[in-house]
Amino acid sequence: MLRNDLHPVWEAWQTLTLSRPIIGTGFGAAPGPIPFEAIDRYAERFRWTGDGDFEDLLAMLRALDAEYLKHTAEKAPEKPNKKGKTSKGNRKRDPE
Repeated sequence: MLRNDLHPVWEAWQTLTLSRPIIGTGFGAAPGPIPFEAIDRYAERFRWTGDGDFEDLLAMLRALDAEYLKHTAEKAPEKPNKKGKTSKGNRKRDPE
């Protein structure tokens, strides 16, 4: 359960995630990080302008975003090699 004082940060991330770019990866596309400019505009609009407020918001959003990007990278399909096998298919299996 999310602490009440973190709800505004979660709401900010939910809004700002829509502004992230999609980056070509050579074998598909992946989401990029939320641009600093988008966070800056959001902070200005929603008055995250008190002493240290913007820096706190930025740090928390960057931490959330890093976890999101890590999660999406782990869920991305494997790139097939020239024989059509994925890197997972080329690994030796551990004996069970």
